[in-house]
Amino acid sequence: LLEANILKKPTMTIIFDPQELSSNSSSGHTIFFNSNEQLKFENTLFDILQDPKTSDFCINKGTKFVEKYLSNPGTSSEYLANKIDEYSSS
Repeated sequence: LLEANILKKPTMTIIFDPQELSSNSSSGHTIFFNSNEQLKFENTLFDILQDPKTSDFCINKGTKFVEKYLSNPGTSSEYLANKIDEYSSS
């Protein structure tokens, strides 16, 4: 999920258990389904894949999540390598 958000891909989180409502995802698009809501799932998936407005909404929500919670996006491997070099040379 995080990789999709970094790469600006639309995501969808499906929660089948109503007990999980409290752990609502702030990343991507979260939809709550009952086990018998196949049509709702199909329509939502179609919208994410085919409707630019829905897709952009999901991408923007994921981008905001990355900007808020991820340090050094795009440069984290280089940052980590530099910290390892600093640590090993001290």
